[in-house]
Amino acid sequence: MEDWKRVIWSDETKVNRFGSEGKLYAWKQPNEKLKRRHVKQTVKHGGGSLMVWSCISWYGVGYIVDVGKNMDKSVYLSVLQDDLVKSMTGYCEENDLIMADFEFMQDNDPKHKSKIVSEWLSKQDFTAMECPPQSPDLNPIENMWNTLKNACLNSMIVLLPLWMNYGLVRSRLGTKLPRKNVKIILKLCLNDVLTL
Repeated sequence: MEDWKRVIWSDETKVNRFGSEGKLYAWKQPNEKLKRRHVKQTVKHGGGSLMVWSCISWYGVGYIVDVGKNMDKSVYLSVLQDDLVKSMTGYCEENDLIMADFEFMQDNDPKHKSKIVSEWLSKQDFTAMECPPQSPDLNPIENMWNTLKNACLNSMIVLLPLWMNYGLVRSRLGTKLPRKNVKIILKLCLNDVLTL
């Protein structure tokens, strides 16, 4: 368990305001008429979306960053230089750690493995773990993304304030975060957004 406490998991995801871009299925009896609950309403262009990056560790959730519509290797490098470092600095300050205590984990996306990113990572005090090729996506941050996407799907709020409040709530919780479920953070974020 102690080894896993050292790992910082990162990833990016696209969050649609009104749910998945994929197929949705509903069940009905063969002779049953189509009912409203069988049909999902659509919104032109999905109602908007955000492409976001973040990281998580045993010590909490890092910053969540809006990375624009397309994240290339230059944008990714900028995110690491600014937001990964800020997140790690927070982990260190809150838990009396140093950067060298951490190992950074990312998947094998080409922008993650680009020369400029690899060179930058090689010069840092922390180490970068190698992700095996063709490995399944077992990154625990996927659970956080799922929770955030469900929160957006189940509420009719503007996405940007949610992301901004997510960071504010994370900073309010401080070191209590590792023992708390991400859903608690989301409830606090949603309450803050809905009372604005």
